[in-house]
Amino acid sequence: RLYRTGDRCRMLPDGSIEYLGRRDGQIKLRGYRIELGEIETLLAEQPGIGQAAVDVHTAGQAEQFLVGYIVPAPDQQPDTETITAALRETLPEYMVPQVWQTLASLPMTGSGKLDRNVLRQLPLDNSAASADQPYTSWRTAEERQLTEIWSTLLNRSRISIYDNFFALGGHSLMAMRMVAAVRARLEVELPLKIIFELNTIESLGRYIAVLVAENTVHSDEYDFITL
Repeated sequence: RLYRTGDRCRMLPDGSIEYLGRRDGQIKLRGYRIELGEIETLLAEQPGIGQAAVDVHTAGQAEQFLVGYIVPAPDQQPDTETITAALRETLPEYMVPQVWQTLASLPMTGSGKLDRNVLRQLPLDNSAASADQPYTSWRTAEERQLTEIWSTLLNRSRISIYDNFFALGGHSLMAMRMVAAVRARLEVELPLKIIFELNTIESLGRYIAVLVAENTVHSDEYDFITL
């Protein structure tokens, strides 16, 4: 009995089956089945975008993440932060691209279809410091700890305190790991949702500094009452 699952396979001489990929644009990312075409359709509807594509890439430590490829419309400069916010209003977090790439054109096959094999081979221009924000090193103890945590999670050696966690390749699973690392190193409990609201080292460092100060005050008051 055969089922039309959309998966492409071939039977080997020894009877085993080799998986070759999908016939459609569906991929599996961190346990979620994602239809890339659904994201691409919404992305192409955003202002200032001429063409758009979405694909999955793998980081150096086997962490997979979505990359959004944008070809700007003539005389337009799409803002990726605005686009990200718009997509989050419709799509779940795991379907929102974490890294954005601006291209002059999308690679096409001879038949005029998107060539995903070429797309996946393009080098990612995801340097730590963004073009609009110069590199700024850590200044406080909280920012230093966060910089070290991010460097380990994201496998990067140079991160500015104004860089966006998700723009650097972070995702919800990695955000959970960050919460655990902050708990272990700074003894501060962060709500997971705060990572999506304060997604830079600078803003998150200020938030943690307030929590540390409040914990210190509460601890002093308790000791005073106990005495």
